[in-house]
Amino acid sequence: MSVQKTEHKLTTEEALAYSKIESWVKARVSEKPSPFTLQDAIAASGIEAAILEPVLSNLIARYSCRLQVTENGELIFDFDAPLKRLNQKPLEDYAKEILSFLWKGFQLFFKAWIALTLVVYFSLFVVILIAIILGLAFSGDNKKNKNSLDVSALGKVFDVFFSIFRFSTVISNTTRATDQFGYDYKKFKPKPSVLNENKKGFVASVYDFVFGPPRVEKDILSDEKEVLAFLRENAGVISQTEVMALSGRDQKSAAHFFARCAGKFGGIIKVSENGSIYAVYDEVLIGKDAAETKSIEYYWDEYEPKFEFSSNTVGRDMLIGAMNFFNLAMSLFMLNLIWELPSPSIQIIINAFKANDLNDPFIWFFSFAPFIFSFLFFIIPFIRAFWIIKMNQKLHEINIRKRFWKSAFVTKGSPKSLKEFEGLVNANSKEEKITGSIFNLYFEKLKTELGFEMTADSDGTYRVSFPQLHLELNDVQALREKRNLAPKLGKVILDTGKSN
Repeated sequence: MSVQKTEHKLTTEEALAYSKIESWVKARVSEKPSPFTLQDAIAASGIEAAILEPVLSNLIARYSCRLQVTENGELIFDFDAPLKRLNQKPLEDYAKEILSFLWKGFQLFFKAWIALTLVVYFSLFVVILIAIILGLAFSGDNKKNKNSLDVSALGKVFDVFFSIFRFSTVISNTTRATDQFGYDYKKFKPKPSVLNENKKGFVASVYDFVFGPPRVEKDILSDEKEVLAFLRENAGVISQTEVMALSGRDQKSAAHFFARCAGKFGGIIKVSENGSIYAVYDEVLIGKDAAETKSIEYYWDEYEPKFEFSSNTVGRDMLIGAMNFFNLAMSLFMLNLIWELPSPSIQIIINAFKANDLNDPFIWFFSFAPFIFSFLFFIIPFIRAFWIIKMNQKLHEINIRKRFWKSAFVTKGSPKSLKEFEGLVNANSKEEKITGSIFNLYFEKLKTELGFEMTADSDGTYRVSFPQLHLELNDVQALREKRNLAPKLGKVILDTGKSN
């Protein structure tokens, strides 16, 4: 049978059948998944196939469903338990969006606080430091040492402060970088400073010290765009296996995504004579400007960009850390002064600001607020450093997985000896070499994800092949060649003319 994965208007008889089948499916999958065939639905409902086919088409266009084919070519409908609408987000996704929104809001708030601190607190603490030094220099206990005080270091502090205003925080364009394992990836290129095009803006360095540099994130709709680009380049035909190659999804997830794409973009799901599931999209081929179509990028074509701590030089990170440590130390110093007031000369400075009780804004402005700020300034990157280690380990595993997938797909699943397959995985000499136990670990994962078979030649050489992958890729290519279609808009039969 063919399944039109788009909702269409039902006749009165079909609408009644739809209500009956929907209730039957809901009851069937209320507690656990319960796949069924067209014949199962006919037997349970007593509705003929000619009416059931458009009814089931509407049902799988509305609800999340995985389609499978038996070795006899029978189509199996596997709805999620319980039924889940295609446009319905799980609570987990809503929670992630809320947390992401709150985190971005906090970043915006704290960056504003950073800017305020760089402009206000830093300069005010320098002034206070000068006042304290002068107070100590001219106090009775330090008259003998007043000429020995070296305040030249203050000039360097002022230089650091004023350099803040000479740098831009804008990040633009992308460049290429290579991680420690040899994987090439995209990263954002910071806008150069005003004074030195070869250096990163200082304020951007401060923000990145706390929150890390922005990462080139994957477009949330990139998989859909790649499917559409693939369809336009391949006669409007795509198989589930090719969806896996484009998205990197496992078989179950790819089956759901395959059905969802058909529902969104008007695909008709079919089963070939050899039992391969594929979809035909005639409407996708209709277009005038192919240049606007996203280029085809397979799952393994782009490695995952690593998470970086700051992308600053060690020297710059040390400078930023020293500046914040100065603020932290001064805030603690001010707290100590407020509570103890050990020196009469310093007490005069404090009393000049009328710091008489805890409700006085002076105390909060010069002690508690900068202490909280400086503490967060250090604790955020400290916690983030452990998170970066964990995330980069996951990304490293994904990048290795991409190499194994590429080796399976570029050969279209044809038999290869283990040595030949290992050679394909390690074809790029610039990347880390995968051998031994690491190779065996990911090789076994590949068996679970793509389903390979091991055979032995007469000489005892073991060969690995991916029969389902091989079958579907060759099967759908033959179907594609038979179509031999080109995108057509048709002749223009009406032109309203240009309006003035």
